[in-house]
Order: sequence, then C-alpha cells, then structure tokens
Amino acid sequence: MTFEFEHSKIVDIRIYSIIRNFWKSTTIVQILSGQYCGSAEQEVQLSSSASEIDAKLLELSSSPDNARLLQQCVNLIHSQLEQCALLGADQQTKFIEKLARIIRARVALDAPYILKFVQQLSRVLNSRPECAGPLLEALKPLKNAILSRSLATLHKIVDEHDFNAARNSVFADVLISAVEDEEKRLEWDPELKEETRRNIAKCLSMVAKRLESELKLDQENLLFGDRLRSDQLKNYRLLEVADALAAKYPNQAEQLLTFENDTVSLIMSSIKDSIFAIVGAMHRETLGSRDVSPYMQELLDYINHVEFHFSHFPSALRRTDTLPEFADHILKLFILHASLVRPLNSTVRQQLRTDCERLLDTVETKLAPSGQFHDRNLVLNLFSFGESNNETLPDSSLPMWIYVHILISSSPDSLPSPHQSVGWTIGKYVQWCCEHPHPEIISFLSGLMTSYTTSVINRGETQYVPHYPTIMEIIRNATASSKSAMKSDDEWESEVVVVEVNGVLDAQTVRQAIAAKQTALRRADTDAPLLQIGNSLFTGKWLRTVGTEIILQADGGQHLKLCFHAFITLKICALSEP
Repeated sequence: MTFEFEHSKIVDIRIYSIIRNFWKSTTIVQILSGQYCGSAEQEVQLSSSASEIDAKLLELSSSPDNARLLQQCVNLIHSQLEQCALLGADQQTKFIEKLARIIRARVALDAPYILKFVQQLSRVLNSRPECAGPLLEALKPLKNAILSRSLATLHKIVDEHDFNAARNSVFADVLISAVEDEEKRLEWDPELKEETRRNIAKCLSMVAKRLESELKLDQENLLFGDRLRSDQLKNYRLLEVADALAAKYPNQAEQLLTFENDTVSLIMSSIKDSIFAIVGAMHRETLGSRDVSPYMQELLDYINHVEFHFSHFPSALRRTDTLPEFADHILKLFILHASLVRPLNSTVRQQLRTDCERLLDTVETKLAPSGQFHDRNLVLNLFSFGESNNETLPDSSLPMWIYVHILISSSPDSLPSPHQSVGWTIGKYVQWCCEHPHPEIISFLSGLMTSYTTSVINRGETQYVPHYPTIMEIIRNATASSKSAMKSDDEWESEVVVVEVNGVLDAQTVRQAIAAKQTALRRADTDAPLLQIGNSLFTGKWLRTVGTEIILQADGGQHLKLCFHAFITLKICALSEP
C-alpha cells in the first residue's frame, strides 16, 4: 500500500518509531493509514493482538515451569499495551478489558508461576497507570491465591510438627524462618505486605489452638515436687514456644498471649492453693523455740520445688510479670495468718519472727524481691508491735489492718478475732482478705470494733481491752486516708436497686457501692445479719418479713428496706438521702 505524505511528517514518524523500537510493526502502518482506516480495521487488529496474548498464555499453562516463556508473555502484554495506546482512549479501554478477561481465563489460581507473573505484570502496570484499573482487578484473585498459598505453607509447618519432640524450641525457629521468607517474597507489593501481616496473625492463632490442644494440666500435672513429669516438661516447653513467637510478633500474637497468660495463671492458681494450705497449718502447731517451724519448713521446701519448675519456663514468667506479684502474695499470706495467731505471747512472736526471716530469704533468692514487703526491718518489727499496752501509732508503708490484727490478737479474748466475729474459719477470713482491697478490710474491722463497743456497753462493763484506743485511732486514720483517696463517682447503676436509708449512710457511698457491686448480706440465715454497703459493715436484727421484702433495723436506728434474692444478693430499689 502506497501513501503520499509530506516529507516532514514521514521524518517525524520515523524518529518516533525508532525511539519506540517498532518501526516495522503493523501499528505504524495503521497509524500511517489511520485517516483512511475505520474502527472495523482497528477492531480486527486488537482482536489479533488479544489472540496472540491468549495463545502465549495458553502455551505457558502447558509449560508452567518455563521461566523464559513467562517473561515472553509479560513482554508481549507490555508491547501490546504500548501499541494500543496509540489508537485512542476508546480502543485502549476495549483492549484492556479484553486482556483482563483473557488473564482471568488463562492464568490458573493454582499455577506455580502466578507470583512471578503478578510481580512482573505489576511492574508493567506501574509504568502505565492508565491501563491499571481492569487489569488490577483481574490480578486480585491471583493475589488472593498467592496469600492462601503462603498461609497454607505456614499452616503445614504447624500441622506437621510433633510437639512431643524433645526440643520444641526448634519449632519456633522453623516457623519464624518460614514467616520471614514469606514476608520477603511479598514485600514488593504494599497490599500483599499488609495481608501477610494478617496471615501471620492467623497462623499464630492456629499455633495457639494447637498448643492448647497439646497442653495437659490435669491434677497430677499441677503437683510440684522435686521431679518433673514428662507431661509437665512438655507443658513448660509449650509455654516457651508461645513466648518466643509472641516476642517476635507481638502485634499479631493476641491469641498466643491469651494462651500464655491463661496457662501461667492456672499454674499459679494451683501453686497458691497449695501454699494457702501449708501456711494455714501454723494454727494447728504449737509455735515456739524452734529454728524453723514444721509448717515453715514444708513451705520452704515447696518454694524450692516451685523454683525448680519455674526454671523450665522463665521467659513466660518474665513476660507475664508473675514472680514479683507471687512474692507479694506469699508474704501477705504469711503475715495475714501470723497476725491472727492467738495467744500472741513473746514465745510465739519470736518463733513467727524467725519463720518470717527464713521466708523472706527464700522468697528473695528463689523467686523475686517483694514490692509490697520490700522493707525487711519493717516486716520483722511487726512481731514486736503490740507487746506494750501503750503502743504508739505505726507510721508505716504496710497496710494498717495488719497492725489492727496484731493488736486484736494481743488482746484478751473478750475482743473476738475478725473471723470469729462473723462465724468464719480463719481460712475463709484470710481468703476474703486476699480478695478485697485494704479499705474494705479496714471497714470490716471498723464494724467489728463497733460491735465490740456495743457489746461492752450492753454488758455494763466499764473498761475496754488495753489496746482499744490504739485500734480505734488506727482505724480512724486509715478510714480518713481511704476517703481522701477515693474519687467521686456520680454514675448510677439503673439496674441495681437500693436500700432506702434514713439518716446515717452517705448517699454517694451507697451509689459507689452499687456501681462496684460491693453490696452483700452476710449471715442472712441467722438472727443477727450483717449488711455490707461498700466499705461499711452493719449489724442488725430482723423485724418482720413480707414476701420477698425484708425489713432490717441496723445499729444506730437506720431503717433499711431491702429486697433480696434467695437471701444472698442485695438489690437496691430506692434511695432516700438525709
């Protein structure tokens, strides 16, 4: 075909053709004849180009491992996109949509080459953003397939690992290495990179479920002797695996951290129960004149066994910050029990001090320094407090209720011990103290002293126990300190009902008690029930009962209209402020 063009136009086209490196291509012929060719001829040419790409992709699907053929396909697509761009926007759009349909049809989701295909074609599209829309949509299923394949690779490692093997730390190393490989393979694409992070979280969630299924925390495996059972050793290794992965991927390890925390919590709960039973034995022994009491020797031996077990999962213990709190718990438990020992004579005091010294040494060396009871001298001086009837008020960082306990235990039996005042065992009272904050314990003791004061008056006695003034002053100071530290809380819990109070209870205190669920009826099956509202404990007597409405008159003349469920759960229906 011969065309007559001006010489300058031919020169311009030749220069452009040389630059674009396709002087002899059919596209140039079309451009030269474009003023005479209609859209029909262009459609034929576009179809021919699409068919050429289709054939090349079909050939690639038959030889998926042929890297050279893959590169040829991508080069062909690039070349055809360059050519169709010269035909105008409408023709370019038609060709791109046709090319997108071909890619969806010819590139299988399970093809081994899809990662390289998507990666190379994405580079082409980055250089030609006007072509990106439909083609990027066509690549989305391929990207999803890449991500699914990546996740399957990680899942396979988790599924196939034998957690009964001796060295489970190898599993963490293998999985971390595999995850890093997947991150490197897909880091070139922001979308794939972000989805890879989500894949990591899914994988670690699967690991958590697998670890949980392998864990064996039955009663036998929660006994801590001087030897390890095979299942215990496996449990501790599983914890270390969880910790290693959580340390590497903290932002994706929510399920692993939950597994780790729950498992450590269960182990610690079992240990605390055993220690509770051992320490409680002091009340069944005759204390005095020993290097160490039998119960304390048992406790020290048990702590040594626990420390031996802890040495097999130290990372999990550090992450959960378990040991400092555990050290505080042991010392608080001992001091609680020791402060309730009666009679608290000088021989008993010396024995308790000796036992305490041994315990402080063992806790610090085998577990961790205590945060709450870090002042050794302050703790040991507890066992000389109250020996004099003219004891000065303590100025201490220790909880004030400890000093009240010791003064009560140093008093005549006419002043009952805290647990006796409500008909509890020592163990039940100690457990209650462990579960409640210091202000509530002080409030309980305040109620005890109020009841004692009333009983002395009712008996017509003229004297209180010698430590009475000091006890009352400590309680007043501690109560004032608690109130000053308490934040105001104006929230009203509409579901929970209230006591109708005339005269004595502070309305704000009642509101706070309801919001914090700190209302309870104690000894409801007796003639002298105890009503707890927040930090206050009131003694009273029943006047009459009408259906589920119970009328209670508390000491001081307050009339409380209460509504109970099974005589246990207090609910509040109205509040009358004085």
